[in-house]
Amino acid sequence: MKKRYIFALLALFLLTTACQNPSPPVDKTSRLSKKEAHELGNHLELVKVDVSIVTDKRLVGSTIITEGKDKGKELVPTSLYYEIDLKNTGKKRVGKEHPDKGIEMEIQPHIPLKNALEESVGFNVFNPDDNQDRSGLGYGFSSPSILKYNEQGNFTLNYDLGFKGSTNKEQASPLKASDQQLKKLELQLLDGVLVVKQEKQVLAKFDMKTKKRIEK
Repeated sequence: MKKRYIFALLALFLLTTACQNPSPPVDKTSRLSKKEAHELGNHLELVKVDVSIVTDKRLVGSTIITEGKDKGKELVPTSLYYEIDLKNTGKKRVGKEHPDKGIEMEIQPHIPLKNALEESVGFNVFNPDDNQDRSGLGYGFSSPSILKYNEQGNFTLNYDLGFKGSTNKEQASPLKASDQQLKKLELQLLDGVLVVKQEKQVLAKFDMKTKKRIEK
């Protein structure tokens, strides 16, 4: 009788513990299919694309040199800064408030823009593999996670070109381009394709100069 009583208490304890420590919720959100991506993309409209070359800490951040003769010096990168307005004209929302399932963007440069980058800074800033060996350089992206019906959102992309006045190439890759080369580069910065994605699926592609959709 005593053994049964102890067993009953143990079972009750295990049941209570299980109730207090439920299993973590399972993410049941399904992945976006190509068909769904195409349907959502058909209702996206590229409203505005503005781009400039900036050296502005508020927009692109900064780097602190930690060694050498410039130790403690704060450097701000010179960067390409794109401001994009995108509108959802469909009845379904685009994007999800979930990690890795929001709206993403990338730029695919045409040959004239690629050539202008090679001539001025020596590499293609739109290809992350090209700047792996260039210290302190990177790119950034800010955006709303979702666009609801008839909602217009503002997105920004920035790509670092280099640091003016840097003498520490191990921490802050120097800017190679002259002011004249940067002015020439600026004329080509819309010569490419804006790709809008969700969950790695392409929603839409737009010509940045004309803002027109490119049919897949």
